[in-house]
Amino acid sequence: MDLHHCQRSFSRVWFRELRAAGTFRSTAEVIEGVRLAGAMADMKNSLPTLRDLQDAAVTLLGQGDPGVVREPLLRVEVGTAIGSLAKGVSQTSIQDDFYRELARLKLDQFKASCAATLTSDLRENRRVKSTEAAFLDLHRSSFLHRLAVLEVPFAKRLPVRQEGTTWAESWALQWTPEAEIAIVEAVLLVETIELAVAFKFKQRLEKCASVAEASTVIREACECGMSASIELARQTLQRLANDSSDFTALADATHELGLVIRYGDVRQFDAEPLKPLLEQLFP
Repeated sequence: MDLHHCQRSFSRVWFRELRAAGTFRSTAEVIEGVRLAGAMADMKNSLPTLRDLQDAAVTLLGQGDPGVVREPLLRVEVGTAIGSLAKGVSQTSIQDDFYRELARLKLDQFKASCAATLTSDLRENRRVKSTEAAFLDLHRSSFLHRLAVLEVPFAKRLPVRQEGTTWAESWALQWTPEAEIAIVEAVLLVETIELAVAFKFKQRLEKCASVAEASTVIREACECGMSASIELARQTLQRLANDSSDFTALADATHELGLVIRYGDVRQFDAEPLKPLLEQLFP
């Protein structure tokens, strides 16, 4: 394949990626971009380089704004696919657990360097046969909330259209090297994602001195699907509530408990043990 054909093919890919990103340019602009790259190379008495093509793309396709073509350039030049180790290659136990969960929850397609949106309905899907499939979105939600507790920058919670709803969630998922590092660092706690989250909750509760903080742990444990941590946080909140007189902290705790009780059937946990505690805090 000759150099000019390579340039034209590369520019067509840019053109396609720009359209996919919602930016439309004419074929004439693409052609002029290739010509500009060639002209800049001629000034240096050399063949067009990648930098020449990048400068031409910013000038003609981005119309001078690098931000317009930054992501399409990334997709073309580097790609977005994330590699994986072959089975049997040594990884930490928590990495193995993380990748097993990605496969089980059908989240493999989100392991890419460009952000993608995942919208979930946490209610039971009665149109499928298996229990695992019926609660797939709920299990995904628990997994993503667990990563958030461990501060793994893989998923970012987004607002949903129906404000205040308990059954709908939206997440922006994007793989980064920092996410892998955070997962490896979590192995210093224990060997799996679930155990690491439980250990983190236990540490927070041991240092907890506020009913508001304890109630926040209850909510987060509920979102993570961690019933044992919910009970441990409930006991901590019960102990702190007996001596608390901080109105703001009590109000925050009441709000958090009210939200958790609203989750109820959606999150598939028994909220009854929390109701007497809410009644105790409210007066």
